Amino acid sequence: MTLSPQVQIDAVLTGDVAKIVAAFCAGAWDSLKRTWTITRKQVLDEAQRRGWECFVSVGPNASREDFHVLETSEGLVSCYVERGSVQNDSAIRFDTLEAAVRNMLTRRMDYVGL
Repeated sequence: MTLSPQVQIDAVLTGDVAKIVAAFCAGAWDSLKRTWTITRKQVLDEAQRRGWECFVSVGPNASREDFHVLETSEGLVSCYVERGSVQNDSAIRFDTLEAAVRNMLTRRMDYVGL
């Protein structure tokens, strides 16, 4: 079964790729790469259409294990959060929201083999 592009894009944008792996890859992360029929450009274009500001993590989402954009006292940071803690070696500071979100999504897409 082929997943619609919108389902794939939503999974990447929301960080819910594990649901695709569970439902369409029989839990096998190594088969995920063959499942993608979308491009990185499609994901980034949809992120821009939705608005960069909706990708800043706050509240409980900010502690979910995934790549995030966080607003800190030093500015915007693209990072990986694991067990509720920012992995400092993954944190990259940005001056603009667009650059931070693009970086976060690119890292997420790298991670899931897109």
